[in-house]
Amino acid sequence: MRHCIVLVLLIVALAADAKVYTWTDANGVVHYTDRAIGPDDAQLVKGVEAAPKPVIPEEPLKISAAELQGTWCEFEVSSERGSNDAVSKRVEWVFRGSTLTYRDLATGRAVEGQYRVEGQQIVSDKAAMGNRTVRKFDDDGMEQSDLNAYYRLRRGHC
Repeated sequence: MRHCIVLVLLIVALAADAKVYTWTDANGVVHYTDRAIGPDDAQLVKGVEAAPKPVIPEEPLKISAAELQGTWCEFEVSSERGSNDAVSKRVEWVFRGSTLTYRDLATGRAVEGQYRVEGQQIVSDKAAMGNRTVRKFDDDGMEQSDLNAYYRLRRGHC
């Protein structure tokens, strides 16, 4: 039975990109790992590669217009999610019923329009507001993105 398990592991490992190492412990038990751990005599198994860890896809968010109601402060924008190039912003998003008001506090510019929620998308009828995908959401904050950037918002005024 133990040989069958090792054989299955080796077959699965053939289809992957990582290396497989083997070593024998003091009790004579042979171990197979994806890292050179164990005693110094761990040997690379040539021609065999370990299976990569599975990538678990993010589950799509489902938000509602009711969850968005109130004032949100867009306080940061960056070119990539999690990037270090974030720039501070002061833009307020006010959701009231099906009306969305966008106020840039730095320039004084304000745009008001209608919006709807489609799955993860906040879809506006005003091109100036654009359509955004909500990437993360909880009671205190959210992350949004469009084709150009990632935005971080927190609930409340800026």
